[in-house]
Amino acid sequence: MSVQSLIRSKGVTVTREVRANNVEATGFVRPGFSSAGSSFTAFVQPQSSSEQQRAGADELTVTHKVFAETTLTIESGDRLSVTYGSDTLELEVVGIHNPGLFKSGNMAVLVLDCTEAEERAS
Repeated sequence: MSVQSLIRSKGVTVTREVRANNVEATGFVRPGFSSAGSSFTAFVQPQSSSEQQRAGADELTVTHKVFAETTLTIESGDRLSVTYGSDTLELEVVGIHNPGLFKSGNMAVLVLDCTEAEERAS
């Protein structure tokens, strides 16, 4: 089974959010996220304990891998809101791989390394 068929058959709805500053009534600027306006379908795979990786910092652990189509524009630091039925999972993108740059066929996907967001920024 190819990764594209996994996305089509087992994919979930994902909404991309980008970093944005929110200005409060007092003038205080609070960092947060705003919707990028589009949803897409992706295959989300939790990392098993034997697959944990370190990325960028000593204490940052990749908790999920998200497989998506290569036509998407996603940047490190973006937040992904993953919806499955009535459940929602917030993930922050910490790494982006495009193995299709080096191979063709079944590897023509984006692989996003994500960590589970600790709190919901408004």
